[in-house]
Amino acid sequence: MISNKISVLGTEVLVDGPESADAPLVLMLHGWPDTRALWQLQVEALKGSHRCARFTWPGFDSNVPAEPRGLDEFVALVDAVGNALSPKTPFVLCLHDWGCIYGYEYLARYPQRVSKVVAMDIGDYNSGALVASMPLSAKLAAAAYQLVLALVWVLGQKLGLGSIANALTRALAKFMKAPGAAQSMVYGMNLPYAMTWFGTLGGFKKATKVREPSHPMLYFHGQHKPFQFQSPRWLAAVNARADSKAVSLDTGHWMMLKRADVVNAEMRAFLGAIPKISN
Repeated sequence: MISNKISVLGTEVLVDGPESADAPLVLMLHGWPDTRALWQLQVEALKGSHRCARFTWPGFDSNVPAEPRGLDEFVALVDAVGNALSPKTPFVLCLHDWGCIYGYEYLARYPQRVSKVVAMDIGDYNSGALVASMPLSAKLAAAAYQLVLALVWVLGQKLGLGSIANALTRALAKFMKAPGAAQSMVYGMNLPYAMTWFGTLGGFKKATKVREPSHPMLYFHGQHKPFQFQSPRWLAAVNARADSKAVSLDTGHWMMLKRADVVNAEMRAFLGAIPKISN
């Protein structure tokens, strides 16, 4: 068993699992306001049979200052990591929050590179069906917190008030009960919200519409949330596939931590019975 660090396009990638390059790859993409540490419990559950790769998005790392990057650059990073670790064999995408949005775009552009998808709490975010299914109160609540985070990014990036922007980011994360360490949270994590609301760096205008899963998918969503980020149509579409499954959990947004027992068991079953690989 190994735990290696490699650099891909200037981003440090942590790889845990068997030494054999033939072991299947699971590439884990996190969201807001998290880092690659989010996936530790899933790595522990899978590393006996899978190579688990994870990185912190550029701009999300409090220790590594980075220039803002847009959709194309984030997708290119996913592609570069996948090519570095599994150049010939399709790999599994494991996604949460903004990791879903960047991961879905990668999937649309490079469908042949992905074998299966594990996605958590973000479904057909830009299809129109989600917004249509949300009550007005949910639409207003979602817009409110996202706009605040977008403005906090502007405060730090454009007005040079980084310390204040970091403090506001941490306060908002605490209010939303985000589980990560406060010192790891920086205003750079709010860039996707500025992209969404202000069109920063081209925004998500070029993003492919996400209407239904194109690959075998295991989809988790939390029950205890003020609003959902998938439509009923999305859940029906996932369950309509014989090779896919939607799982509703009695928890909130960070189910990989709060219900790791169920998440890990479902992931192991979905990814298939692969014997432990001895080194």
